[in-house]
Amino acid sequence: MKKFEYQVLAQRVYEALRGMILTGELKPNEKLAQEELARKLGVSRTPILSAFSQLERDMLVVSIPRRGVFVKQFALHELLDIYDIRLRLEPLGARHAAERANDEQKKKLAELVEAFGEAVRRGDVRRIKDADHAFHTEIMRLSGNQVLYEMIATFNILIIANVKGLQKDPHKSSAEHQMLLAAIRGNDPDEAEHTMYEHIAESRNAIRNEIAKESRTDE
Repeated sequence: MKKFEYQVLAQRVYEALRGMILTGELKPNEKLAQEELARKLGVSRTPILSAFSQLERDMLVVSIPRRGVFVKQFALHELLDIYDIRLRLEPLGARHAAERANDEQKKKLAELVEAFGEAVRRGDVRRIKDADHAFHTEIMRLSGNQVLYEMIATFNILIIANVKGLQKDPHKSSAEHQMLLAAIRGNDPDEAEHTMYEHIAESRNAIRNEIAKESRTDE
């Protein structure tokens, strides 16, 4: 029983730290102080260390010998690599979601689209990022592919944690979310796949343009 309770606690600590990285409370390159985090979360150091191991497997933190554990900072070319993966996998997830989602799941997805739109209307960048993450990961969950869901959930956090501001007009993103919702509601896998591809490609191209800009600056 104690082992089970510890596993539950360790998972909760992991989810709490993961959320702090997602919201930017823990920033890229920031050193994670075990004692401070344990005190903040009201736990011992043991579940903190367990959470660090899981976060490292998720590529969210990096452990440096004799220096400690840090929130991982990705270079632009690494973020572009992540987008290349998303560009190939998320359209597949959207296709399967359009084929498999039931009415109850479609209703929940519609609520997430509305939550994103509300965040856009408020101009709240943090809520926009959070709502965008929830929307994309929910589509992957609806695909029925658990491995795909877990991969994209992590990749999206890596992007959110490492990119300042927004990569595209949130009003445009909101309109594209509506299009994706319509395709999934209408059980149209071809449209869902195409719309997701175009949706991800624009953000990927923004990263590529940033890399090109940096290269010109270095010349």
